[in-house]
Amino acid sequence: MTLLTDSIVGYAVFVRSLNGQPRMGDRISLYDDIASLIHPSRWPETVLPYHEQFFAEQTTGWRHAHIENLVPDHLPHLDTLGLDSFDPSVATKITPKDLRDRCHVPFLWRLNSMHVRDLGCEEIRRFVFEAVADGASGVFSGIARTMTLADDAKKIHTFIDAAKQVEHLLTEGCPRHRLREFAAA
Repeated sequence: MTLLTDSIVGYAVFVRSLNGQPRMGDRISLYDDIASLIHPSRWPETVLPYHEQFFAEQTTGWRHAHIENLVPDHLPHLDTLGLDSFDPSVATKITPKDLRDRCHVPFLWRLNSMHVRDLGCEEIRRFVFEAVADGASGVFSGIARTMTLADDAKKIHTFIDAAKQVEHLLTEGCPRHRLREFAAA
């Protein structure tokens, strides 16, 4: 694993040098969905040393990780990595509350194309308010080609409007736990 991580880091450093960037950046992101397949009890010896190597050899600054499909027992390990930001992506086995209660890493909660397909506007609005009420630092979405129906546009606008409303409420001093009171339109 050390050699594999050396290769990954070496390639990233090579690409940065081609682009005239320094060897060490002020921020780095790790994308490793495969890590979720390793049982949480095995992370200290089979995942964390190599994630740490990946980060330490590329930045002394901001650390971000995207690891899809973790379970609650994985979450305390995120603190060990000293992450500044975490993206659980499509997280079917954890909730914002799990992240809030099991680690201290700021995280974003993703509205993905499946949510847009399966949820109505009011459910999407609740999705935003509840995610932030339960501890998410923010919510985000990306537009996929599967999200181009007229009804999808309404849902995306609902998502954007709800995110703006949450931001406004928090800026005005609303405590997170009270956000649910504003979820209904």
